[in-house]
Amino acid sequence: MELGITLVCPVCGGSGLVQRDVLWPGLIAEWGLNSEEAGRISRQQGECCLSCGSNLRSRTLAGGLLECLNRRESLQALTQTPPLPAVRLLEINQAGTLTPYLRRFPNYCFAAYPELDMQHMDLPAESFDFIIHSDTLEHLPDPVAGLRECRRVLSPAGCLLLTIPVVPTRLTRRRQGLPPSYHGNPAEKPADQIVWSEYGADFYLDFIAAGWTKISCFTLGTPDSLAVIANK
Repeated sequence: MELGITLVCPVCGGSGLVQRDVLWPGLIAEWGLNSEEAGRISRQQGECCLSCGSNLRSRTLAGGLLECLNRRESLQALTQTPPLPAVRLLEINQAGTLTPYLRRFPNYCFAAYPELDMQHMDLPAESFDFIIHSDTLEHLPDPVAGLRECRRVLSPAGCLLLTIPVVPTRLTRRRQGLPPSYHGNPAEKPADQIVWSEYGADFYLDFIAAGWTKISCFTLGTPDSLAVIANK
């Protein structure tokens, strides 16, 4: 279904959106989502740019990064116009459709979870200026430890930029003791896609518990668009 909305895409600069179905009945039931909540998550994950295919969470993440870099062009335009900002950037897992653009930064590093254990990262302290990950935190058994480690490896002026699926009409629920729930292909159920935290309106409490004191939200102006920016 093509949407009657035209917004400039922070990833490619294109306009026009299409909504794709991404949720399945089993996941909706496991999360106990009502129709409004399911629609919200569906827009986060399935509302895509007609030009580059970036979904809403990827577009929001790109907009947050451009905001932190104080740039106004699209991420595509920025990374095609050298010289690029010489920031040390760590991407953990592929941040949606942003990876091809992030790779163009001169001091870029990629790591995949769980090969890189975000809860105990074998990385030097203060070794990166930006850490970016998208819809990964909810898959950590101990998300506070993961956030604490991100803070440790960031430079003193460093920035953590991430997305998590948030259901703002409820509080965060931990899934320990509940039947396993997975994101991704429901037929495959890979171990790294098991969900440990279903984040709600109090998602920021994990950041505070991990020692972050400067936490803000970036949106593209819609209730379903949310990226978290945490600064040391």
